[in-house]
Amino acid sequence: MWAYVKQSANPVAVEVAKLFLAAVSFFTALGFLIYGGRLFFKLRRFPIESKGRRRKLNEVGIESCFLLSAI
Repeated sequence: MWAYVKQSANPVAVEVAKLFLAAVSFFTALGFLIYGGRLFFKLRRFPIESKGRRRKLNEVGIESCFLLSAI
């Protein structure tokens, strides 16, 4: 798609490519938000001393940083 946009330089094609990239980024961010939110609330029920809980909470934090940068 981007190769076609580079060759044609059609303003409509450029707008379609931008819209497509925006939609893909939005749905990716939405997926991370849903997955991270569900995981965060599941991990809140685990014991605090659990090693796996701490590691997974760090992963959720990293996903949150990605989500903020995507927005």
